Amino acid sequence: MPIAPSSASESCVRPADAKRYFEGPAWEAAAIPPRLLDRHRLKSGAWGELVVLEGQVRLRYETPVDRVVTVAAGEVACIPPDVDHRLELLGDVRLRLDFYREDA
Repeated sequence: MPIAPSSASESCVRPADAKRYFEGPAWEAAAIPPRLLDRHRLKSGAWGELVVLEGQVRLRYETPVDRVVTVAAGEVACIPPDVDHRLELLGDVRLRLDFYREDA
């Protein structure tokens, strides 16, 4: 199934020269690390992509402005560096997280 950008990606643009340095495993809801459900952030210079394979996930950006986006199966959402955020699972889901950084 093709992956489409979600509305969450509209305000997050990763640099064109950013390279994927980690492709995460596909997690079922029960296997998602609990730290992803708590407030956390990516380090400077790193971008994340939330790829929802099944179900729906609420991505809550908490800084600089509280904003909530629902990402459905077949969509991908960008997570910028230095932004507090957390995931909220909306039922049974399967998702993957990929990480990118600019070439040094």
